[in-house]
Amino acid sequence: EEGIKIHDLAKETLKEFSVELSTSVINFYTKCGHSDIAVEECEKLKKQGLMNVVSWTCLIQAYIQQSDIKKAIDTIHEMKKYAINPD
Repeated sequence: EEGIKIHDLAKETLKEFSVELSTSVINFYTKCGHSDIAVEECEKLKKQGLMNVVSWTCLIQAYIQQSDIKKAIDTIHEMKKYAINPD
């Protein structure tokens, strides 16, 4: 709950999130069981072309948390298209 409030406050006060902050937010949502929000945040980063190996890994973890193994595997293939190798 508090993490969500902090994220909401950050969205209200900051014009832009750095890739590092965005990835931390994605990781937070994944670890707190809000994988649906983590996926939404990753999609925003993808549209901006800002995904890095950590954000891709968080996205894969979010899909695994949702028991969507197919999407997790598809995401691994997708990240390779962007020349990012899984860690």
